[in-house]
Amino acid sequence: MDGPTLQQTAADCAEELPGAQLEHPFGPDWEVFKARGKVFMLMTDVPGRPVVILKADPGEALALREHNSHITPGYHMNKKHWITLEGGEDVGKELVRELVTDSLPARRRPLAQGRAARRPTHLRQRHAGGPVSAAGDRLQSTARQVALALPDVSHGRPFTPALDVYKVAGKVFLIVTDDPDEQIITVKCEPEHARAQERGYPTITPGRYLDKRHWISLGPGPGITERLITDAVENSYDLIVERLPRRDRPGAR
Repeated sequence: MDGPTLQQTAADCAEELPGAQLEHPFGPDWEVFKARGKVFMLMTDVPGRPVVILKADPGEALALREHNSHITPGYHMNKKHWITLEGGEDVGKELVRELVTDSLPARRRPLAQGRAARRPTHLRQRHAGGPVSAAGDRLQSTARQVALALPDVSHGRPFTPALDVYKVAGKVFLIVTDDPDEQIITVKCEPEHARAQERGYPTITPGRYLDKRHWISLGPGPGITERLITDAVENSYDLIVERLPRRDRPGAR
């Protein structure tokens, strides 16, 4: 898409997000989007090129810049935590919407309201995320605890005793592999985000058991923090829930 279409798509997406507000604190040439007073997206022209500037996870931002020529370090912002997106052939609506949504803190994203209250106390306190132990037991324990704190979740071992499968409304959103030689979890993920995660983290790979385009598997390793695991499980759950008929969503009855 071209630059004007990029900015219009990003603005439309931002306006749909919970608590988002548009302001012009830097003058009419800068559109600044905030949620709870925190900036998550800006739009301007650099010079003559319409761009969108977005907050991003440092590891994912690096992977995005390495693999997409239309994504560069944040213009006039912290280069580690922000990216600049401009129009181009490789920039589609799905990518723009994903990057805009991901620029919000996880608790402010669609379907994420109330997540902090749903988590067990010890997970809320440690959500900033320390490294997961090399053995992988902490990765899997965190994933299980996060999943069980979500509404209307069930789990069992319908396929094999080695796979602990978590569902909402009968749909799988998390698989925990109970193998001491390979302690991984598998979650649903939007394709663009999945590819960025795989590029950004050496122990994130295409989903082991399911559609490799829409699922990823996470193993213990560099950058695999409790926060990343929590977001991965919750985002997988949300992807299932948002595709359910409203009458079948948790809390609808």
